[in-house]
Amino acid sequence: MEFNFLNKKGQVSIEFILILVVVLLYIQVLVIPVVKNAIMVGEDVTALAQAKSSAQKLVNAVDFVQYSTGDSQITLNLFAPKNTRLIFDSAARAVNFTALIEGEPEFLTNVKNSPNKAPGTTCTDVSPTSITCTGNLEVIDGVPLTGSVNVGGENFGVLSKVRVSKDSTSNTVTVSRVE
Repeated sequence: MEFNFLNKKGQVSIEFILILVVVLLYIQVLVIPVVKNAIMVGEDVTALAQAKSSAQKLVNAVDFVQYSTGDSQITLNLFAPKNTRLIFDSAARAVNFTALIEGEPEFLTNVKNSPNKAPGTTCTDVSPTSITCTGNLEVIDGVPLTGSVNVGGENFGVLSKVRVSKDSTSNTVTVSRVE
């Protein structure tokens, strides 16, 4: 009788271990990949939003300086996340931002359709495993603009100092990178 009782305890332990193994396999195979995909989408959408934020910061500085009286100057720290680029184009009176996003096709579809993507941003397919998202922010019409700034990094984020200055004599706003 005692031997039977011990076998039942052993059977319950083995069943518990088997159920635990099945649950762990389920988590490994189904749950973890879904969570990783969600994290990747979040990181790329955040990088795109950070690029737009830096572009907006530069546009605001140019607008502020061009309407200031006398000589004016603002020095900014602009951050361009990994695989993003900010370009100030004085001829077009605009700041363009671009982000290259790589991943599986389902992941890229999620990024393109994300409601959290920066407003006014468009994404186009580059290859089956990458898309490019771009946006454009215009500077208010005012005094003539000179200079150009190109900030960005491929393998890591870049923090750059940019100076926006106005010469009251020539009434021109210059945007330049500070080394």
